[in-house]
Amino acid sequence: MKGRVLRFSSFSAIILAASVAACADNSAGAKIFQREKCMDCHTMKGRGGAVGPNLTTVGARRNSAYIREQIRNPSSQNPNTAMPSFKDLSEQDMDKLVEYLSNRK
Repeated sequence: MKGRVLRFSSFSAIILAASVAACADNSAGAKIFQREKCMDCHTMKGRGGAVGPNLTTVGARRNSAYIREQIRNPSSQNPNTAMPSFKDLSEQDMDKLVEYLSNRK
């Protein structure tokens, strides 16, 4: 492979750049979402688990108060839920996570 150069067509470069941009979200809320391993159970943009609902467009379906309560006390929304409570998140982290999810539309 030494000395070989990979060549991309302009179309391939555009597709690659769009894919990277779509997956890259460095917001504080996205980092909390990753840190708390939400994708172990939830799908986001076609990736992740299937135990919980797909969260790709959760902000279009639920308001921020509902999202906050679901994270803090999931059994209040559904007594039979398998989702654990994240009530121990700091208020600052909760705010950032709720903002991140509320913006998924």
